Amino acid sequence: GLRVGQVVRIPRKTGGLQQNQTAPADLHNTTQQLTQLQQQPAQPARTYQVQEGDSLYQIAAHFGVKEADLVTANPQLQRGLKVGQILNIPEKLMVSPGEYKADSLLLVSAIAGFSKTKCDSIRDFSGQRQLRIALMLPFFAHETFEPDTLSLQDSLDEADTRPRGNIFRGRGAAEFYEGILLALDSLKNAGLKISLFVYDTEADTNKVRRILKEMDIVRPDLIIGPFSNDNMRMVSRYSAANHIPFVPPLIQDDTIIGRNPYLFQCIPSFNTEIDLTARYISRFDSENIVLVYKNSMLIRAKVEQFKHAVRRHFPPSLPDSALFTEMNFDSISTFTLKQALSELKPNLVIVLSSEEPEVINVLSQLHQVRKNYDISVIGLPVWQKFKNVRIDYYHDLNVTVYSPFYIDYSDPRIKGFVHKCRDILGYEPFKTSAKGTGYNFTFLGHDLGLYFIPLVKDYGYNLCDCILNVQQPQLLSQYNFIRNPKLGCFENASLNIIRYEPDYTTRKVATLTGD
Repeated sequence: GLRVGQVVRIPRKTGGLQQNQTAPADLHNTTQQLTQLQQQPAQPARTYQVQEGDSLYQIAAHFGVKEADLVTANPQLQRGLKVGQILNIPEKLMVSPGEYKADSLLLVSAIAGFSKTKCDSIRDFSGQRQLRIALMLPFFAHETFEPDTLSLQDSLDEADTRPRGNIFRGRGAAEFYEGILLALDSLKNAGLKISLFVYDTEADTNKVRRILKEMDIVRPDLIIGPFSNDNMRMVSRYSAANHIPFVPPLIQDDTIIGRNPYLFQCIPSFNTEIDLTARYISRFDSENIVLVYKNSMLIRAKVEQFKHAVRRHFPPSLPDSALFTEMNFDSISTFTLKQALSELKPNLVIVLSSEEPEVINVLSQLHQVRKNYDISVIGLPVWQKFKNVRIDYYHDLNVTVYSPFYIDYSDPRIKGFVHKCRDILGYEPFKTSAKGTGYNFTFLGHDLGLYFIPLVKDYGYNLCDCILNVQQPQLLSQYNFIRNPKLGCFENASLNIIRYEPDYTTRKVATLTGD
């Protein structure tokens, strides 16, 4: 009989390797071995007669092959799927990217995705099927919420002496869920059939472990969430083992999750943000660039990484002293600033600090001397959440910040979404995250649902092979996914450049995307 934990020997299939060819002892040695295995033609070994109600996805899923390989083995499918057709079912390859161990993902990241033509052919035959979407969020639904504490009060902060987080601990998850529901409303109106499985993860890894066992029965096509790092690690391992696309909405540190070729990181990593910002700064090669930072051991490594990224876009023979004028926060004064600034050409002052007092000090000094110098300032995304910086500093100094997300309320699509929230949810989603990355939970849930769910429907198991051909701007971001060369996962390499204008408006001046 078959027992749990039993080790089962799998015989080699003749379709994967030639009969007299031995499997490599270590599949992680060279990319060449991987390429040879992938390029071997899949040999038809069985057939299937198309039945009423069949779709290309269902047939491919039933036999455990990719839809693209099914089309390749049956050229007649280019003219459509017809009842009664006899299809050749190719054997699975001996090795597939999803079956690799964690230390082999450097090879996976080197695999080129499908061409746009091949992906279009997969989408054309995707057909209609019931999508299963798993949503894992920390609602903390077991905790009691007392609505009477808000009676006759104008502010949540005044409503109760308890910390606000204890009252609305699952508020972000609830707003994200509402955004997902709005996306599903649009998708169902477009004809998609969707089953949504919602799980309350709280912050409990034991509960997540139980949820993952339930998922063995559900077998979702896509997992969205959870929020906390420990829970994300567990779900990431489950995603990699079961080849399920996984979208953790809030992950930014690409070292937390580990290697997973089925993971989609929606917030660019620090390294990507640095590279894209450096590319933007390279446009100002004729200006006097002043770099301001705190000379501490913790900050120095990131400053050097930033300088190295900027230097790549300038002539290699140019020394740092000619490229930057460097200043320490501790030595900032009107006198030292005048020495660093140029009266003959524009000045670009880059302030690398997320500490509000340091930023206030630099901007106030620059504001005092701005009439005698042409000054623009580049800052960090967290500046958008500062509460004590005078707003005229930002606008008078043309402060520019980068952010992966941006809500442009002059955009007709944003206006339409806000009206929809007001009509259906009863409120307008205006609060952005405290981390300063510019996302709102309702907007983010709507964006990710509207972006990923149709892709799962169109490409099925081939999503990871085809997403490199997809660039669909949503409300918050451009969403341009590329392979992370170190971890093999997909990462959103898209960044908005936002500028504070002299007329007290903000404007997106550029959207940068990685290669």
